[in-house]
Amino acid sequence: MKQTWILIPILLVTAFSSCKTDPAPTTSNKADFTSSFKTAQTGTVSSQSSAGVKIKSLQEKIKLPSGIGLPLNTMIQPMVAAVETFQKNPELFKHDPVAALNSVSSAWNRSATRSTRITSSLATGSIDYTVSPPVETADTKLQAKWNANVDGSGVGNDETLQLVIDWGYGSSNPPVPVWQSGTGATAHFNDTPTKASVKLTVSGGSIGVSVTLLELNFNASWHPMTGVAGKYVSTPDSLSFNGYLFDGGVRLVDIRNFSISTSDTNVATAGDFSTVDAGTTSANWNISFGIAARSAGLLLRTPQGNLDLNNARPSGAAAIDLSASSTPPSGSTSSVQFKVNLNDWSYTSTGALSAVTLSNGLLRVNSHSVLFAGVLNDSNHNCIPGENVILTFSDGTTSLETFLDVEAGLTPGSCPAI
Repeated sequence: MKQTWILIPILLVTAFSSCKTDPAPTTSNKADFTSSFKTAQTGTVSSQSSAGVKIKSLQEKIKLPSGIGLPLNTMIQPMVAAVETFQKNPELFKHDPVAALNSVSSAWNRSATRSTRITSSLATGSIDYTVSPPVETADTKLQAKWNANVDGSGVGNDETLQLVIDWGYGSSNPPVPVWQSGTGATAHFNDTPTKASVKLTVSGGSIGVSVTLLELNFNASWHPMTGVAGKYVSTPDSLSFNGYLFDGGVRLVDIRNFSISTSDTNVATAGDFSTVDAGTTSANWNISFGIAARSAGLLLRTPQGNLDLNNARPSGAAAIDLSASSTPPSGSTSSVQFKVNLNDWSYTSTGALSAVTLSNGLLRVNSHSVLFAGVLNDSNHNCIPGENVILTFSDGTTSLETFLDVEAGLTPGSCPAI
């Protein structure tokens, strides 16, 4: 049986929404905390059930002209891939950010490939669809302009939308060739941005002056390819972006920060964003894990230089700080914060994680909090981890295992010794 039980406490916390607050050393009594814990488990899902309704509505208003075709797919495809990846597995961005990034960057690179050339450039040029026939001109950016009925006035397509994607060509931070496949003379590289921006504006009709609907800013430092000067691989040493999606006088999505950094010894991710749809939701996280090869015979980098997390496992110090909040259209805000330091990782002879030491742990649900510390494992093999992790309330202590059994409803079973 795969030893996935060790993630249960983290998954329980991240399964419901929370709000960013500074941790306090005080604790609540067990009864108050338990009541708040159970309420949060059942009361915060509804505010997210119709998420995306306003975003889909805006997408319908924009109505990209079919003639835009492949050039806009260069930017749209990776954005769609990012959304689809998050919808299918939102925890991937938190627990395996490099894998999540690779799923997006691979789509980006696929959309950038326009021929069998050894190096593929990103699509550029300006296309004006407000006139017939459309007018195309050369440009170092990718630009498109078209008419649509964004305000829903029924007058017709009386607003003008303009999309500008600046890849950085001609700047001090141009795209760089990132390895995709092959070796030597047959190696294939795709231009990949190091600093890029996307901006979508609308003007005319009842809207009048130009209003920005979408703005994204992207920065990345790609890892140098092994033994090949001036070439890079798709693992970023650092990557970050910020931006927002705007409609109806509010920022439907406000990404204040999303960042990833990797090295041979550490992987980290941080984020801060909020959404306004069916209620409001916000999230904030800082996660950092030390890593090491799973065994002496495995390498953390591929021959080209990409970081291979399949050969890695947590090692040394790690820190997790997660928080988010959710406010439904009617009702009160529900929140939770989870912080903990991890160290002293233990593994079985087959490489399965068997134990990890937790310290300075804090779980806050709404206004109630508990502190925790100890060795997270399943030494009594009943499939509920935490008999050696102590939860400290203002009126006493209990083990994490007991709390998960009695209050969270996990049923003890029989797990093999590891």
